Amino acid sequence: MGENRPERPPRRFGGQRYQPLRSAGLLVEVVRTLTTSPSQAQKELVKEKLEKDYAATKEVVDHLVDVQHEDVATALQSFRRVSTDVQTARERIKMIKNNLSSCQLLLRCKRDELKKLWLESAELKYVVRLLEQLESVKFSHSQIVKYMEEKHFLHAAETLGGSCALLDGRLRDIDGLKGLRKTFEQLNETLYCTVVEEITKQLYAKPCSEAINDVRRTNVMPKANGGDTETLVESTWNTAGMLVPSCAPGGAAYAALIDEVPSIADNGCALEDLHDEELTSKPVQYIAVLVDSLGLMGLLDRASCQLVETVEDQLWSVVVYRTSKFICDHLHGSSGVSGEARSLAELLRLLFVQFRFITAVYGVLIGQFERVLELRHQKLDPRFNVQTMWDQVQLTIERLLSMYLNVKPEQGIGRKLPPDNDSKPISTYFIKKGPLPPRRRLFGFDGTAFAEAYHSERKPSTDVSMSSAERGEVACICRPGPQNIKAAFRLVMRFVSEIEAKISNPPCRLRVFVNSYIKKSFLPNLREDVVQKARSFLLDRSDTWSRTTSSISVEEQAAVLTAHLDLPDSSVPLFISTLKALDCCHDVVMILSSTPSFCAEFFQLWMQIAALYLQSASAEYGSLSCSPPLESCSPASSGSPRAGSKGQQGKKAGEGRKISSAWATDGDISRLLKSLPNWQSLASRVGTTATTPLVNCDGSSGSPQNGTNLLGSSSSPPKIESAEEIRSRNSRESEILMGNLGSQAKIETSELLLFDARRFRLLANFQESVEYFCRCSRSILASLPPQVRSKLRLTVSSVDHENDQLPQSDHLPAKPLVNGMTAVSPMDEFLDCLANIEQLASTCLLMLHLEARVHCFYHLLPLIRQPMFFGSSQEVDDQVIHLNKDLIRLNEILSGALQAPKQRYIFEGLGHLISTIFISGCQYIVRISDTGKKRICRDIFSIQQCLSDLTSSREPDLDQARRFYELLYKSPDDILNAIVEGGAEFAVTDYANLLALSIRSHPVLSSEPGALEQRLGRLKAMLATTDKRHL
Repeated sequence: MGENRPERPPRRFGGQRYQPLRSAGLLVEVVRTLTTSPSQAQKELVKEKLEKDYAATKEVVDHLVDVQHEDVATALQSFRRVSTDVQTARERIKMIKNNLSSCQLLLRCKRDELKKLWLESAELKYVVRLLEQLESVKFSHSQIVKYMEEKHFLHAAETLGGSCALLDGRLRDIDGLKGLRKTFEQLNETLYCTVVEEITKQLYAKPCSEAINDVRRTNVMPKANGGDTETLVESTWNTAGMLVPSCAPGGAAYAALIDEVPSIADNGCALEDLHDEELTSKPVQYIAVLVDSLGLMGLLDRASCQLVETVEDQLWSVVVYRTSKFICDHLHGSSGVSGEARSLAELLRLLFVQFRFITAVYGVLIGQFERVLELRHQKLDPRFNVQTMWDQVQLTIERLLSMYLNVKPEQGIGRKLPPDNDSKPISTYFIKKGPLPPRRRLFGFDGTAFAEAYHSERKPSTDVSMSSAERGEVACICRPGPQNIKAAFRLVMRFVSEIEAKISNPPCRLRVFVNSYIKKSFLPNLREDVVQKARSFLLDRSDTWSRTTSSISVEEQAAVLTAHLDLPDSSVPLFISTLKALDCCHDVVMILSSTPSFCAEFFQLWMQIAALYLQSASAEYGSLSCSPPLESCSPASSGSPRAGSKGQQGKKAGEGRKISSAWATDGDISRLLKSLPNWQSLASRVGTTATTPLVNCDGSSGSPQNGTNLLGSSSSPPKIESAEEIRSRNSRESEILMGNLGSQAKIETSELLLFDARRFRLLANFQESVEYFCRCSRSILASLPPQVRSKLRLTVSSVDHENDQLPQSDHLPAKPLVNGMTAVSPMDEFLDCLANIEQLASTCLLMLHLEARVHCFYHLLPLIRQPMFFGSSQEVDDQVIHLNKDLIRLNEILSGALQAPKQRYIFEGLGHLISTIFISGCQYIVRISDTGKKRICRDIFSIQQCLSDLTSSREPDLDQARRFYELLYKSPDDILNAIVEGGAEFAVTDYANLLALSIRSHPVLSSEPGALEQRLGRLKAMLATTDKRHL
């Protein structure tokens, strides 16, 4: 057919479109012509035309028939065949119709019999299905037990749910399955208990074990079995002093596991691979499987209620008990009551790590409960949330702290959470509750003597079989007492901050408990203990200001200090009492920094320590310097409790007046001396070597005193001064001392501090210790948190100006209030106290500085006051020898006890002063011989050698003094000529005294009248000319 398909005839008109209406129009035209044309010719013409067209069409048709003959024959054959098939099919359909009619007739005859057979078949199929279900239920019991043994709880729950559905569904009315139904109910309860137990282990036991294993892996701690406890502690205590590291590798790995996302199947349940043997090591996936198991059993509500009710017991019996036992066994070697405070810190640190893990796992558990809750459309206990867990954690910590702090029940907060009726919906009172606890007996006779004797004979191991965790007993790792708050406070408050960052209603109850304990119990006890301790080593001991760090070993120093202080190094010995005072301050400041709400109270305690230190230092300074205490440093001004003994101490100490002590304590003289360049240079040199800057309460650098403070810091290094700069710096001081002491004939021995080695060494140690105390105190003050310093500045206490017992601070002006009261912040008071202590250090150093100069006057004034200065058999005068010995001895005493810049301050300038003494003493010599000239030059040279050895400088001022007296080898006229040639080296008064002595000692000019006046006039003219020339 396909090959014989006729071809399409070509178009009649090549380029024109086929117009089907043209032939129709032609036919109509022919018909019209034939019917309407009256002419026969016209009709004949149309007829001929039609015949002609017919003949042409016939030829075309014949041609087409000839061409398509085969196709037409094939079509006819196909038509004949199809007609035959249709006829055959009609006959067959008629036969089938007849057959169906016969079958219908036969079925109507067998209908009842077939119906009976069909019903029997349906009954047999139902019985077979029931038997198969019974078989599956019977087999599922062993399968469920196997799943539970292999910890495939999700498969067990699915199998158990299907079996229970069968037993409660189609098999519900079978009486013979009651026993099997009870068995499955027990199995359901067993599976529920097992799943809840596994959740409890994942929630409490595993985090606890992970944290403990972390410590074991990190510290490699062997269990102590009667071994050396100190060796064990040293082996377990890492470099940071912590048994429990802040971030252990295992803990980080466990935290990463907690953050994983569980794998969920298409049906919404967690995936449980029967071939995965490490499922229990994946906490999130395992918890998801357990929660889905509870969801399949329809016990989410009961499980959440049970988990909430057992949180407190689990936290105490599992976590606290196991951790305490671990700390006891591995840190102390036993479970005894003895221990150290650091053991409590390690316990808390380890507990806090475990609590963080537990709350993280609890959050994962709540998330899985919520996921299954949406899938199963069940209910949960409204208390089942993270807030409840944090509340129970706080209760557990509170219970533990109450045990270790010896807090009475009425002092602490109750263990049970207060009812929150406002936040609980009324539906919570109608939800399904968990199993009721067993009823307690109303009367018991277990405590009678008969019962105890009976149980001891019949059941001697009854009490032993009961674990300490079940009895709620926890092994104490240190002696309970208020002192444990020192080790626990910072850790607890840091953990409290973490809790408050995660709960919705801060402050938390744990902070309230701790703050209440500190305010009502710890702070009063701490105040009493610290003040008593400070009094014991500052006021009550006889060696308070005599025992230094150089007199004890390093081990003894460590034993003296109770805290690991990060104090700056000191190159000189310090008093042990100073370090103990700083130790007390450190203890107070450590608590102060962690308790911003109580910073004012603890700061007052710090001020009491500083006031006691000021009182003790003032009394010691008065004893060492044989002078009354300073007015500004008196105990009354610092708030000391022993202010009443000030007058008696001053009267007793002031019996022997010492020049250096009196000048150093005199306000006007001390300010004048501190304004000199020498003191300014010392301040810059000490400032560059100081380890800590001076910091005021607002954090800015500066000094609370009017004068320059030795504790001030300088950013620029000390410059190297020339000899002229040093001479100009020392000239002002020498001028002041000569004006006050040079006019005296002699200085009495009672006006000196005799060079007792012990006294001067103690004075040096006193100066360094007091200054060190102030520097460290200011450093500690600067290290306080900004919010604490701000609060101390804003806290105001009123002071009555009528009594005027508090000195005003220069850098923080007081704010006047009503009734003559002044607002003084605790920071102002403390800085005033430190300023008074610093004044003691400055006064002590200034006194040593003056004492060395007073000794120079003491030895040299009798020497230069001799009217006749002739030769001597000795090479050096006794006064110079004694002066050199005193200076060498003083240098030996102060070496190692005083810093190098301060020692340099004491000895620097002595050469200029001695030179000034010798040059000004020229006016008191009546006559001097040539041997006397050699003698005085020899004395000056001897002192110059001694000072050069002490100061490591040439002392050019003494060269100048020696050149001054060497001018006496010349005649008066030669002296004047030397001035003309070399210029004036000395003052006019010095040249006038020198010319007078030279003329008095000259054999000829001494008797010539007017010789001195003539040469003095010439001297003045020469010097006036020299001055004009310079101008």
